[in-house]
Amino acid sequence: MKKILLIIAVMMLIPLVSSIPPFTITQQFQTGYAIVDTPQVILKQNQDFTYNFFVYNLSNGNLIDNSSTECIFYLANSSGDVVYIDNVTFVPGLDYWEIIINGGNFSELGEYSYGTQCQSTAVDYGGTIIGTWKVTYAGIELTTERAILNIGFLFMLLLLIAGTIIGINAIPNKNYVDEEGMLQILRVKYLRNILWLFVYGLVMGVVFIISNIAYVFSSNSLIPKFFFMIFQIMMVLSPVVILIAIIFIIVKVFQDIAMEELIERGEKYNG
Repeated sequence: MKKILLIIAVMMLIPLVSSIPPFTITQQFQTGYAIVDTPQVILKQNQDFTYNFFVYNLSNGNLIDNSSTECIFYLANSSGDVVYIDNVTFVPGLDYWEIIINGGNFSELGEYSYGTQCQSTAVDYGGTIIGTWKVTYAGIELTTERAILNIGFLFMLLLLIAGTIIGINAIPNKNYVDEEGMLQILRVKYLRNILWLFVYGLVMGVVFIISNIAYVFSSNSLIPKFFFMIFQIMMVLSPVVILIAIIFIIVKVFQDIAMEELIERGEKYNG
């Protein structure tokens, strides 16, 4: 009896199994474009930047050119405002896409978001890539380690400034009259003006380093921006300061030459 029931059960299952539709495993390929760029995290303020990338077909891995594809680049500042939009140029022979972004678009310090969208004009294919860049005035990442290193440089510059000023004070700043009443020309005094220019450059370095350190440790962005603004002002004024120093030295040289001519004529200096 049990054997008969087993046979009947098997016979009932046969049509159920045969009624299940056959199935196959199909490998699914992605379609669209893959955009691959070069990682670049830190950019320099107000400096032009060349952005390039490759575009691949996801289904077969072939490189995509501009024969049937267009790419558009977008750039937004830290406030989310789009500051730059432009078409990207394909570089034949090198097979990559390239766009030169003017440094004026990186006038503000902070993070910038960018995106590139490529779309085929022949088929319904496309691809997008997004990312962020951080803009600093030096084009380097300001870390705690760098700040500590800058502190060491800061102390070295301060010591160098102090030593230079001591040396300047040790140099005579004018001519002198000897015991016979003759004026003695001291050309070493010209060195004082040159050393003051050197001090001016050192002070610029100190202000620049302080702004670097402030960017790392200060929670208020106004502090580093203030010191960097002072550095920029000093940098702009540098040609004027150098020109004034040169003119001052030239005037002193001609005055001393005129005085030497008087001395050679046998005149006494009564001043």
